[in-house]
Amino acid sequence: MVLGRAIWKSLRLLCLAGTFALTAFNQPTRAQDVSQVFATLPSSMGFVDDGEEADFPKPAGVETGLDRPIPWDKINPRHRNAMASVVENQSFTCQGPVETFLAKPNYYNWLLDHPDSTTALWQKLGAKCVPITALGDNSFRWRDPDHGQVNWTLVHRESDMRVWYATGKIRPTKLMPQSNIEAVLVARYQTGRNSQDRPAIRHQYQLFLRTDSRATAMAARFLGASLPKIAEQYMGQLQLFFHGMAWLDEEQPRRSQKLVDGIVPPEVLRPVVGMAKPETPQITKPVSAPLANIP
Repeated sequence: MVLGRAIWKSLRLLCLAGTFALTAFNQPTRAQDVSQVFATLPSSMGFVDDGEEADFPKPAGVETGLDRPIPWDKINPRHRNAMASVVENQSFTCQGPVETFLAKPNYYNWLLDHPDSTTALWQKLGAKCVPITALGDNSFRWRDPDHGQVNWTLVHRESDMRVWYATGKIRPTKLMPQSNIEAVLVARYQTGRNSQDRPAIRHQYQLFLRTDSRATAMAARFLGASLPKIAEQYMGQLQLFFHGMAWLDEEQPRRSQKLVDGIVPPEVLRPVVGMAKPETPQITKPVSAPLANIP
């Protein structure tokens, strides 16, 4: 039983280290986690139903969408080799669910580029999040005195993708030694309009994690077929971490305004003018494409 709990916690911390390591999740006695806070918000169909039509254009000759591979030729050589090694020799990889939601694309992009501010917004809403510190040059640091430190760098930015590279040391439990980790996190997304001509986003994230910890291998053997589902749940937490505030601004602007004051620049929240509904075939179901396009 003790070993089982240690393995479980090891996997949990390793997954969260790979997703900005929000180790304060699931501690309701101290504060609510992101998913608990989000569940208290009244919804007016902010998530697009499978049966609701939403258009996500794919221009001819342009590779875009949730199945897009990592653009290695555009990654800075300073990080490229190390990142490719993580992808090719990962301890494990997982991806989140395909989600479609209403949000302003420029605000969603801003949240992806400013995880430190995203954390501050969730804290104002009542969630318990470990602080993320901006280091400059598109780099951020998560640090927990009990569990270690992870540095994240945004190495690639496009209109439909973000790619991060992370390095650090974590300690899943106080009785275990620190483990070195490296991670590559890819956020793929599409922007479009729903059937009411409101801005919509469809996204899915993928994580590649490499660690020298034996706990990861033990956890994989112990959990077996359950591992992908558990990992997907934690990836879903990360996706919620980034898109929740963008959804709230679209669905409950008055409540959102109280949160963003002093954190989000006003121009980020302005509606996009002249964004016509694209004349493309309609997608009525989320597309769940394989993301294993590895060089």
